[in-house]
Amino acid sequence: AMLEIVQQLDPAADSVMLVGHNSYMTNLLNELCGHQVNDMPTSGIATVTFDGEWKAVQLKTGKMQNFDYPKKAKFA
Repeated sequence: AMLEIVQQLDPAADSVMLVGHNSYMTNLLNELCGHQVNDMPTSGIATVTFDGEWKAVQLKTGKMQNFDYPKKAKFA
């Protein structure tokens, strides 16, 4: 269902943010990018880019540019 939402986005939108709960967001990230992220942590954020228009987005066509989450930071 989330892929269909992405495919129906307004072509004028250069970027969008999808917000949701796990495990759905981890699964979506893995399916869109063809990566294997075991678990998207609380407050995790991934940046994914696609070539072409939103309506052309398919599974495994995304490129993960960034994956970050609060506990990733190392504090001295």
